[in-house]
Amino acid sequence: MRTFWLSLLLAPSLGWSPAVVFSQTNASFPLSINSVTVVGENEEFGSIIAGKVGANGNVYVLDHMNFRVTAFSPDGRVLWKVGRAGRGPGEFQLPYRLDVAPNGNIVVFDFGASEVTTLSPSGTFVGRVRLPFSFRQVDNLVALANGDLLISGFTTANDRVTQFGIHRFRVRGEQLEHIASFGPLPNARDREVLAHWGAGNVVRTSAGDLLYLLRLPYEVHRYDSGGRERAVYRPRTPLRAVPDDFVRIERTARGTAVSSAQPRLERLGSVLEVANRWVVASRIGPAGTTWDLFDVSGRLVASRAIPREWGALLGYDRARNVLWLAGTQDDAPVLLRLVVVPVVDGRRSRGGPSR
Repeated sequence: MRTFWLSLLLAPSLGWSPAVVFSQTNASFPLSINSVTVVGENEEFGSIIAGKVGANGNVYVLDHMNFRVTAFSPDGRVLWKVGRAGRGPGEFQLPYRLDVAPNGNIVVFDFGASEVTTLSPSGTFVGRVRLPFSFRQVDNLVALANGDLLISGFTTANDRVTQFGIHRFRVRGEQLEHIASFGPLPNARDREVLAHWGAGNVVRTSAGDLLYLLRLPYEVHRYDSGGRERAVYRPRTPLRAVPDDFVRIERTARGTAVSSAQPRLERLGSVLEVANRWVVASRIGPAGTTWDLFDVSGRLVASRAIPREWGALLGYDRARNVLWLAGTQDDAPVLLRLVVVPVVDGRRSRGGPSR
């Protein structure tokens, strides 16, 4: 585990320097980065396909290539590792998404089995339930305080769900029962594209609301925990792209071929609530990744480029003002631990994030 302080201009082995990047920070971007620590460089991750931060500050990372969940302490120490390929308790076929429930349990969506596994805060297998229908693409998994589960993604299971991007389930014995669906789907000219593109990233806020970053057009929808829409954040300058620009589907007499296009256009990545209830959404383009910062009213207040190696937003530890990312070091997957300080009216906030 290595820490890179901004004033020291370190990190030659990374191939990028967080010190250099943030010494050039635009003064108008009200989120200052004090230090960047690389975590998990000795864990030999096959991938970091999902990760979340618990209320206790622990970080839980899902490696789908090694069929494994790894728990880290708030300072980056490995606490436990669980999982392997198989069909037994605590085993997975294709673990794909993960969340930390408000009660501290870890829930894992297994795409290969169309099931959700629950682990205790110490990594012990608790149980496994099966979904009532399958998904063709899953963007995220969210566990609610009442025990319900939300899955954002694309499914063509039936007419009740096919028009929506977020789906709510409730545990009934060893099954999950579909309760409701809500939230728009991306505007695709060819709906088959959504089976490969997905719907959007949904996350839970500190107050229990939901943030849903639609995967084009650029919209952040805020819902209460019951799925009632509270607000929609829309940047003044929308992205000039549709999902069909990124996924190419060709139909011939011989069948259908799907391929990935590489347009010089931006797409949307992850979304997260950070300090002062601000919301950060990421845009990924050919020139790199950009963070957009929205205030509590939904107004876009600042944008800034970040190092390409920083990757996806995983979670924010409010008690310690720490932002966790899934990144890379020498092209290998790692975690990045960023100590952040809110800046208000040009000054660093001494009181930490407001609640």
